[in-house]
Amino acid sequence: MESIGKLTHICNDRQIYIQNIKSTDTNTFEFTIKSPLSHFHFNDFYWSQDRIDPLYLLECCRQAETFIAHKYFNVGFEEKFIFNCFSLSLREQNSLLLLKHGEIKGCIYSEMSTNACTRMRNNVYVFTIFVSNIEVCAITLSASYLKKHVYQKIRNLNFLRKNLEFNLDDNVNCKLVGYMNQLNSIISLNNKNKASIVINKNNPIYFDHKQDHITGMNIVEGCRQFSFYCVKDKFPNKLDIFEIDEINSEFFSFVELYAEAVIILKELIVIANKIKLIFSIEQESKTKCSVSVVLRIKEN
Repeated sequence: MESIGKLTHICNDRQIYIQNIKSTDTNTFEFTIKSPLSHFHFNDFYWSQDRIDPLYLLECCRQAETFIAHKYFNVGFEEKFIFNCFSLSLREQNSLLLLKHGEIKGCIYSEMSTNACTRMRNNVYVFTIFVSNIEVCAITLSASYLKKHVYQKIRNLNFLRKNLEFNLDDNVNCKLVGYMNQLNSIISLNNKNKASIVINKNNPIYFDHKQDHITGMNIVEGCRQFSFYCVKDKFPNKLDIFEIDEINSEFFSFVELYAEAVIILKELIVIANKIKLIFSIEQESKTKCSVSVVLRIKEN
């Protein structure tokens, strides 16, 4: 029987947050989520002392998707898992209160059935997250599964290029992007509308194991941090009034490790009690992906 670490692509067992995964039908699954209390990263965001970080829930769904693809759809361990796009939206904001004794669980609908006769090449998963039986979050994730030789052909000779050496001294002060621990800062600033993704390999959330590209999770984390930095100028000394309401991302091609990856703020829209920030991630004059983040004023 394969370990849950291998089934979730996590090397550090302490960074595995899901458990009790089971199939409830040919297209549906359910699982439970460990509490992020005292976690060095997901409990470090400025309001995560009393609320669950939505990116923690996103990572839990990524782990569940990977587990299900291997165990229930027989995707091989040599195959490569590729994010195409995902969306995250919160339901009842106040129900994201982190209850120490409240159960966090997820229900999953898979577009592909486990009794399908063909090899799974692509799939879409719809996650619904509950805290103490109250629906709090919906996440949709689209993924592709590539044979190793196909992946290597697509990646061509990029494997042979030397990775960019990141200078962590340039990373933005963590308190300007919502964190308390500098280890969690993942961006450096170019100007007020541009930031670069800088991976701290000492942070197991950002670098659990060797990768040949910047992961989708790290890209979204960079955009999340830059979104809070951007609203800081518009709302001085009021960073703590905002929280994540929605995130959408679409990945067009791989964001490489050998060149600078730049997050560019394309648009900032204020609507009532929400701010929508639209980003593109560019590298070597090419747009590699797009991410939008919606912040809302926190409800007391």
